[in-house]
Amino acid sequence: MWGWNGWCHIEIHTYGTWLPGDDRGWRSRHHRMHCEGDYRNPPPQGQHADLLSRSKTARKHEEVHLSPQHREVVGRAVVEMMTWQNLEIIALSMDAVHCHMLCRIGEQDARPLVGRAKKHAYHVMAKLGHVGPLWVDKCYVRRIENREHQTTVFGYILEHAENNAWIWTFREGVHWRAEGYRPPGVQ
Repeated sequence: MWGWNGWCHIEIHTYGTWLPGDDRGWRSRHHRMHCEGDYRNPPPQGQHADLLSRSKTARKHEEVHLSPQHREVVGRAVVEMMTWQNLEIIALSMDAVHCHMLCRIGEQDARPLVGRAKKHAYHVMAKLGHVGPLWVDKCYVRRIENREHQTTVFGYILEHAENNAWIWTFREGVHWRAEGYRPPGVQ
Protein backbone atom coordinates (compact mmCIF):
# COMPACT_ATOMS: atom_id res chain seq x y z
CA MET A 1 0.00 0.00 0.00
CA TRP A 2 1.24 3.49 -0.85
CA GLY A 3 1.64 5.13 2.55
CA TRP A 4 -0.48 4.37 5.59
CA ASN A 5 -3.87 3.17 4.30
CA GLY A 6 -3.14 4.91 1.00
CA TRP A 7 -3.08 8.44 2.50
CA CYS A 8 -0.73 11.16 1.30
CA HIS A 9 0.03 14.84 1.78
CA ILE A 10 0.18 16.69 -1.53
CA GLU A 11 1.64 20.16 -2.05
CA ILE A 12 1.25 22.23 -5.22
CA HIS A 13 2.86 25.62 -5.94
CA THR A 14 1.69 28.37 -8.24
CA TYR A 15 3.86 29.32 -11.18
CA GLY A 16 7.12 31.13 -10.53
CA THR A 17 6.87 31.48 -6.75
CA TRP A 18 9.61 29.09 -5.59
CA LEU A 19 12.53 29.12 -7.98
CA PRO A 20 16.01 27.60 -7.93
CA GLY A 21 18.19 29.96 -5.91
CA ASP A 22 15.35 31.00 -3.58
CA ASP A 23 16.45 32.17 -0.13
CA ARG A 24 14.04 29.67 1.49
CA GLY A 25 16.13 26.82 0.09
CA TRP A 26 15.43 24.71 -2.95
CA ARG A 27 16.10 21.35 -4.54
CA SER A 28 17.26 20.74 -8.08
CA ARG A 29 15.94 17.83 -10.06
CA HIS A 30 17.70 14.63 -9.01
CA HIS A 31 19.81 16.82 -6.68
CA ARG A 32 22.16 17.78 -9.50
CA MET A 33 22.94 21.03 -7.71
CA HIS A 34 23.38 21.15 -3.97
CA CYS A 35 21.68 23.69 -1.70
CA GLU A 36 22.37 23.73 2.01
CA GLY A 37 19.25 24.00 4.14
CA ASP A 38 15.54 24.08 3.45
CA TYR A 39 12.60 26.34 4.30
CA ARG A 40 12.95 25.57 8.03
CA ASN A 41 16.73 26.14 8.08
CA PRO A 42 17.31 28.36 5.04
CA PRO A 43 20.72 28.83 3.44
CA PRO A 44 22.57 32.12 4.08
CA GLN A 45 20.80 35.13 2.55
CA GLY A 46 21.95 35.74 -1.03
CA GLN A 47 24.09 32.60 -1.26
CA HIS A 48 22.50 31.66 -4.60
CA ALA A 49 21.56 35.18 -5.80
CA ASP A 50 23.02 34.62 -9.28
CA LEU A 51 21.01 31.43 -9.77
CA LEU A 52 17.83 33.15 -8.55
CA SER A 53 18.43 36.01 -10.96
CA ARG A 54 18.90 33.58 -13.87
CA SER A 55 15.76 31.67 -12.80
CA LYS A 56 13.68 34.86 -12.79
CA THR A 57 15.03 35.87 -16.19
CA ALA A 58 14.23 32.42 -17.64
CA ARG A 59 10.55 32.66 -16.66
CA LYS A 60 8.26 33.25 -19.60
CA HIS A 61 5.44 34.66 -17.46
CA GLU A 62 5.05 36.60 -14.23
CA GLU A 63 4.75 34.69 -10.98
CA VAL A 64 1.20 33.87 -9.89
CA HIS A 65 -0.18 35.17 -6.58
CA LEU A 66 -3.86 34.39 -6.01
CA SER A 67 -6.19 36.97 -4.53
CA PRO A 68 -8.40 35.85 -1.60
CA GLN A 69 -11.37 35.48 -3.98
CA HIS A 70 -9.36 33.40 -6.44
CA ARG A 71 -8.03 31.16 -3.64
CA GLU A 72 -11.55 29.93 -3.02
CA VAL A 73 -12.27 29.48 -6.73
CA VAL A 74 -9.07 27.48 -7.27
CA GLY A 75 -9.49 25.50 -4.04
CA ARG A 76 -13.03 24.48 -4.93
CA ALA A 77 -11.94 23.47 -8.43
CA VAL A 78 -9.22 21.20 -7.01
CA VAL A 79 -11.59 19.65 -4.46
CA GLU A 80 -14.32 19.00 -7.01
CA MET A 81 -11.98 17.31 -9.48
CA MET A 82 -10.37 15.16 -6.79
CA THR A 83 -13.79 14.05 -5.54
CA TRP A 84 -15.06 13.54 -9.08
CA GLN A 85 -12.15 11.11 -9.58
CA ASN A 86 -13.52 9.19 -6.54
CA LEU A 87 -10.58 10.14 -4.34
CA GLU A 88 -11.14 10.69 -0.66
CA ILE A 89 -9.93 14.17 0.27
CA ILE A 90 -10.34 15.37 3.86
CA ALA A 91 -8.54 18.73 3.98
CA LEU A 92 -7.29 21.39 1.61
CA SER A 93 -5.73 24.82 2.08
CA MET A 94 -5.16 27.27 -0.76
CA ASP A 95 -3.16 30.41 -0.04
CA ALA A 96 -1.66 32.96 -2.42
CA VAL A 97 1.11 30.70 -3.70
CA HIS A 98 0.50 27.08 -2.72
CA CYS A 99 -2.02 24.38 -1.98
CA HIS A 100 -1.84 21.57 0.57
CA MET A 101 -4.22 18.62 0.57
CA LEU A 102 -4.61 15.42 2.52
CA CYS A 103 -6.15 12.65 0.45
CA ARG A 104 -6.30 8.92 -0.04
CA ILE A 105 -4.74 7.99 -3.37
CA GLY A 106 -4.17 4.30 -2.67
CA GLU A 107 -1.64 2.59 -4.91
CA GLN A 108 -2.28 4.92 -7.85
CA ASP A 109 0.29 7.38 -9.12
CA ALA A 110 -0.76 10.69 -7.57
CA ARG A 111 0.72 13.00 -10.19
CA PRO A 112 -1.74 12.33 -13.04
CA LEU A 113 -4.68 12.58 -10.63
CA VAL A 114 -3.43 15.87 -9.19
CA GLY A 115 -2.58 17.01 -12.72
CA ARG A 116 -6.25 16.69 -13.71
CA ALA A 117 -7.25 18.78 -10.70
CA LYS A 118 -4.63 21.41 -11.59
CA LYS A 119 -5.85 21.46 -15.19
CA HIS A 120 -9.45 21.89 -14.07
CA ALA A 121 -8.48 24.80 -11.80
CA TYR A 122 -6.55 26.36 -14.68
CA HIS A 123 -9.59 26.22 -16.97
CA VAL A 124 -11.84 27.70 -14.28
CA MET A 125 -9.38 30.57 -13.83
CA ALA A 126 -9.06 31.03 -17.61
CA LYS A 127 -12.83 31.60 -17.75
CA LEU A 128 -12.29 34.37 -15.20
CA GLY A 129 -9.66 36.01 -17.40
CA HIS A 130 -6.41 34.51 -16.07
CA VAL A 131 -3.76 34.38 -18.81
CA GLY A 132 -0.65 32.22 -18.65
CA PRO A 133 0.28 29.25 -16.49
CA LEU A 134 -1.25 28.78 -13.06
CA TRP A 135 0.87 25.97 -11.58
CA VAL A 136 4.40 24.61 -11.61
CA ASP A 137 4.81 21.36 -13.53
CA LYS A 138 4.77 18.83 -10.71
CA CYS A 139 3.48 18.35 -7.21
CA TYR A 140 5.16 17.10 -4.05
CA VAL A 141 3.70 13.90 -2.67
CA ARG A 142 4.57 12.68 0.83
CA ARG A 143 3.36 9.38 2.19
CA ILE A 144 1.45 9.38 5.46
CA GLU A 145 3.24 7.00 7.82
CA ASN A 146 0.59 6.36 10.51
CA ARG A 147 -2.56 7.78 12.12
CA GLU A 148 -0.58 10.27 14.23
CA HIS A 149 1.14 11.59 11.10
CA GLN A 150 -2.26 11.93 9.41
CA THR A 151 -3.74 13.99 12.25
CA THR A 152 -0.59 16.15 12.39
CA VAL A 153 -0.83 16.91 8.66
CA PHE A 154 -4.57 17.61 9.00
CA GLY A 155 -3.82 20.17 11.72
CA TYR A 156 -0.95 21.64 9.70
CA ILE A 157 -3.26 22.21 6.73
CA LEU A 158 -5.88 23.92 8.92
CA GLU A 159 -3.20 26.19 10.42
CA HIS A 160 -2.82 27.84 7.02
CA ALA A 161 -5.97 29.84 7.83
CA GLU A 162 -3.64 32.10 9.82
CA ASN A 163 -2.01 33.06 6.48
CA ASN A 164 -5.37 34.00 4.90
CA ALA A 165 -5.64 30.67 3.11
CA TRP A 166 -8.99 29.33 1.95
CA ILE A 167 -9.61 26.19 4.00
CA TRP A 168 -11.87 23.26 3.13
CA THR A 169 -12.49 20.06 5.12
CA PHE A 170 -14.59 16.97 4.53
CA ARG A 171 -17.12 18.33 7.07
CA GLU A 172 -18.22 20.97 4.57
CA GLY A 173 -18.71 18.59 1.68
CA VAL A 174 -18.98 19.81 -1.88
CA HIS A 175 -22.31 21.60 -1.43
CA TRP A 176 -21.63 23.95 -4.34
CA ARG A 177 -21.97 21.09 -6.84
CA ALA A 178 -25.43 20.57 -8.30
CA GLU A 179 -26.83 17.06 -8.60
CA GLY A 180 -25.41 15.40 -11.70
CA TYR A 181 -22.76 18.12 -12.08
CA ARG A 182 -19.57 17.25 -13.93
CA PRO A 183 -16.56 19.56 -14.06
CA PRO A 184 -16.16 21.26 -17.46
CA GLY A 185 -14.24 19.16 -19.95
CA VAL A 186 -15.01 15.84 -18.19
CA GLN A 187 -16.93 13.23 -20.18
